[in-house]
Amino acid sequence: MSCGKEKNTIFLTKKGFIVDAVDANNQKDLQNIKNISFQRIDIRNFIFSKNYYNLILSNFVLDFLKQDEIIKIISKIVTALKKNGIFYLSVFSIKDPFYLRLNSKQKQIEKNT
Repeated sequence: MSCGKEKNTIFLTKKGFIVDAVDANNQKDLQNIKNISFQRIDIRNFIFSKNYYNLILSNFVLDFLKQDEIIKIISKIVTALKKNGIFYLSVFSIKDPFYLRLNSKQKQIEKNT
């Protein structure tokens, strides 16, 4: 999972999950916490183990990638899930105020991203 603001990562460990946290930015608050394995890596370069995860979260990460990269990552996620595993995906709507604010400040990577 990409850990971003770390809220989900810490919440899941408190619920007994062992978490692989992935983020391109350094997340000092996650280092040395029991049940968290943090990797500072771009999600595009993360190596997903096959049939390994019960749950994969992607919260507002894929919005910032090109469509072909999104397709590749989702394909890797599908193969990384165990049977009956869950993939939870959150993305911005193009009508979301945050998306509109970001869109006004930076150039789109591709249409609607």
